[in-house]
Amino acid sequence: MARNFIYLSVFSFREQLSRRSKNSRNKKPRLEHFNLYENIIRITDRKLGRIVDVYYVNHEMYCELCETTECVHTGYAWSVYEHYTEKC
Repeated sequence: MARNFIYLSVFSFREQLSRRSKNSRNKKPRLEHFNLYENIIRITDRKLGRIVDVYYVNHEMYCELCETTECVHTGYAWSVYEHYTEKC
């Protein structure tokens, strides 16, 4: 839900903008590539506070945690896989 602010001056607008940019600099992405080994892509999920193994089997990504081929982890694993296969 977006908040609507009414700024009484340019100074108050700049002050709010400065606060937002300081907070966003400290945030890390939810998912981060942790390790890649043969057919396993390990992903750090900061929201869940754990490492998730995603397997590449039969041309599909399978998430061990969610037990599915379609979740946020498999989507991220595809982007990691494509990044590394482009370089070869």
